[in-house]
Formats: sequence, structure tokens, C-alpha cells
Amino acid sequence: MAGLVAAGLLTTGVVHGVRAADSTAGPDWLLVMLWPVFAAFVLVAYLAWRALPGRPIRQGTLPTEIPAGLLPPRREATVTTDDLDDPTAIAMLHYNVRLTDLAEHERRRRR
Repeated sequence: MAGLVAAGLLTTGVVHGVRAADSTAGPDWLLVMLWPVFAAFVLVAYLAWRALPGRPIRQGTLPTEIPAGLLPPRREATVTTDDLDDPTAIAMLHYNVRLTDLAEHERRRRR
């Protein structure tokens, strides 16, 4: 797969080089040589990935939640009486309450 991608990038470089050589502005060789650099990067990245120790990743072994205490605590949202006159603020308040209920339901379901 990586060989195909690298071959495609090299082909793109050749096509770009031919088109740049035919243009009246002259070839932009830096841009033409960029494609082989991309191809080399793809090949090196693929070979490095293949050299990694084979540890299969199983479902459920990756962390799904941020550990407690890793992030700073959130500020508590305060609702003032001025906010109750704004329909957008009221809709946002109902939305946040619904999200809180869904998160609590999900926590209970996982236990």
C-alpha cells in the first residue's frame, strides 16, 4: 500500500516536472522536488511503522475517559435573572441540563 502511494507521488512529481518545464514561467524545481520528498516520507513512515513491536490493540484497552485531576476544575455556570429574559440563554440552559442528564445516564449505564 505504501509502495503504491509512493509510486503515485513520484508519478505526480514527474507529471508536475514535465508541465513545469513546458511552462513559459520556467520550472519551479523546488515544487517539483517536493513530490519525491513526500514519497520518501511515506516509505520511511511505513517502514518505521512496520518495525514497531507487534502489539495488537484490542477494543477496550485504550483509555476512554480523561483521568480525574488531569484537567483544571471547571467553573460553575451561574444563571442570573437577566439571563431569563433572553430566549437564547433559556434554550442554552435547557440544552445544558439535557446534556448533564445524558452524561449521568451514561455513567450509570456503564457501572
